[in-house]
Amino acid sequence: MPFISSPMTVGGDVSGETQESIYETLKNIDQHVQRIAREKGLENVQVKILQPLNVCVLVTDQTIFVIATTENVGGLPRHQFSDESGKVMNLSSAIRYAERKLAMRDPFGLEFP
Repeated sequence: MPFISSPMTVGGDVSGETQESIYETLKNIDQHVQRIAREKGLENVQVKILQPLNVCVLVTDQTIFVIATTENVGGLPRHQFSDESGKVMNLSSAIRYAERKLAMRDPFGLEFP
């Protein structure tokens, strides 16, 4: 499962409890997408979100943004959590943040209120 992989490097300033809650949601997304891909006869390499991902999770007061890329993942996916409380962001600004601060190339994103 690409959002949830082992081993991976994890860092950031978001509490462990919040990280666990986010990982539970990402695990459910992984399972749902894998089920749909299987039903459609698709291999993991044909579905971008089922490939190994570097992930950036931005937690604001109102929204959680999950920004990911398949570029430059290498053998050890990187997951970075950032507490952005007090900041106003939308999905576009969250993607730009990941591009600037974490040098993510060709990222895509998910937004959860």
